[in-house]
Amino acid sequence: MVKYVISASLAVCLVAVINAGEIPPEFKEIAPEVRRVCLEETGAKVEWIEKANKGEFTDDPKFKCYLKCTVAQFGAVSRKGVNFDALAKLAPPAYKEKLEKIIAVCKDTKGTIPGDVCDQVYESSKCFQRTSPDDYFVM
Repeated sequence: MVKYVISASLAVCLVAVINAGEIPPEFKEIAPEVRRVCLEETGAKVEWIEKANKGEFTDDPKFKCYLKCTVAQFGAVSRKGVNFDALAKLAPPAYKEKLEKIIAVCKDTKGTIPGDVCDQVYESSKCFQRTSPDDYFVM
């Protein structure tokens, strides 16, 4: 059930509506489970998530894989990184226009480590944050 709810709302997970760093009300219920699963899977630190919500990205493989894990919870990761087509399809109607603009800017983002999906998702996340800092958050 959690994956279904998460999948239906993927776009907002990556691009919030209210304030930078703040998880929107519609995600408060599922965010703890996504965070728990991905922290356990990757060994990332909560402080890194909090810093990313302020636009400060920790360049650590565990954090990069944490970001990949959160996007993977929504089924929007491919062998190359963020699956922007899947991301766009999952966006609720109210967020489609904003997400389309972000995707237009960030869709060609490459990782700095060839073949490293965690790194590609990390670089895409940084692009999302640079493109729309007031709307960006990490679960």
